[in-house]
Amino acid sequence: MDTIFDKLLTHEVTIQRPVGGTTGHLNVTNVTYEAVYPSTKRARLMPVRETIDQSILGMFPQATHLLYCGLLDLREGYRVERELAASSLAQAAQVGDESIQVQDASSFRQGQVVELSQTGAREKCDVTGVQGNLLSLASPLANAFGVGASVRAVERYDVLGVEDEAGAAHHLRAVLREAAL
Repeated sequence: MDTIFDKLLTHEVTIQRPVGGTTGHLNVTNVTYEAVYPSTKRARLMPVRETIDQSILGMFPQATHLLYCGLLDLREGYRVERELAASSLAQAAQVGDESIQVQDASSFRQGQVVELSQTGAREKCDVTGVQGNLLSLASPLANAFGVGASVRAVERYDVLGVEDEAGAAHHLRAVLREAAL
């Protein structure tokens, strides 16, 4: 990969492959995902703009983002995840709580969707405010979570298609669609 292209890769992403369930072109049912690589990979993630692109982008009108990266194991049906913020609960959260106390809220922002998870329990919530290390939530929690439970704000994307953009195994361009948390 050349130095100039490498400098354009400003995001850290996790590449995940489907495990179990069924995936097919734009059809995902009860699929779980596992990391392809043990660490994040550098990439550039960009929103799609209106285009009359005759390349791979033109084949997927439902695409919301493009991803540029070096040569990776990245295929249709895989998932790309970008972590925006991460922390853990500083105090236990009970069913019905409308706010949660985290260890470090410095990267969290109003409007983000956070995912709380701990041993089998998982829940997503909209953040309506951040004050110190307290995150206010749009709706009451449906589950209880103990101290140390993971709290993450992420963006997830389904890979619709991948191409070797420059030919000659230089770098990849992937067409993505925002995935539900």
